[in-house]
Amino acid sequence: MEETKKHRFSALVNGICIGVGMIFILLGAIMPLTSADMLVQGLLSIIGGLVATVIGVVVEVYNWAQLR
Repeated sequence: MEETKKHRFSALVNGICIGVGMIFILLGAIMPLTSADMLVQGLLSIIGGLVATVIGVVVEVYNWAQLR
């Protein structure tokens, strides 16, 4: 039972990381479209989103590999 709770929590954290990463990527793509002055902020947002998404995916793959 404890193992199931651990995997559920891990899946929740991974989902949140991937979701937040996707939101930042979308915001980074939209920011420069609204104002040309927001180019640097948009690029930083995309980079942060990619980092969060990669962290979520790597941890998810690691946990999935442990289950096998």
